[in-house]
Amino acid sequence: MNLVRQNRQLTRRNSLLQAEISQAELKVAEKDKQLADAQKDLLVFALNHEQWDEEEASRELKWDGEFVSLVVSECMKGRTIAIGTSEYGFACYSLTHAGRLFLFQAGLLSDK
Repeated sequence: MNLVRQNRQLTRRNSLLQAEISQAELKVAEKDKQLADAQKDLLVFALNHEQWDEEEASRELKWDGEFVSLVVSECMKGRTIAIGTSEYGFACYSLTHAGRLFLFQAGLLSDK
């Protein structure tokens, strides 16, 4: 009898854990979508600015500086933006060919 009770308890606990895992996976998927949307927004911003820095992007996009750094880092991993040096010796970013191609494929840039 004791084993039957333990089995029921474990089955119930397993069901609860599966529900928690599903909720966590949903939250991760939502965060990934938010990050992907933010990357598109940053690339559109970069398209309209030949060279820019994180402070300028933060100001114009109205994003927290740490969030800008995260999105820039993800774009750098995808090679859609590149880092360079401004004429004053400061780090600046620009849109790469891969970034333009991404925007074109997403329908955010025409071929004209």
